[in-house]
Amino acid sequence: MKREMEVNKEEFFVFLEERKNSTMREALNLVKEERKDDSNTLKAKANIYDIIKAFWNAEEKKTEDKKVFLENLLEKIAML
Repeated sequence: MKREMEVNKEEFFVFLEERKNSTMREALNLVKEERKDDSNTLKAKANIYDIIKAFWNAEEKKTEDKKVFLENLLEKIAML
């Protein structure tokens, strides 16, 4: 039996922000180690967390159907 996933926006956004901050701290440490290319890769990864939030906000405006919302959101994330 498939369970529906219940996702709380505020909790999810906090999770994304924490992951972004952690990634940025790691990127800064790499700069200190003179590993600029690796740092830039992590900075790009950190931007993805903001993109996911933007996808969420866009999909949230399109539908109130939770199932459709989640399907569309996951489809957009999968394209990253």
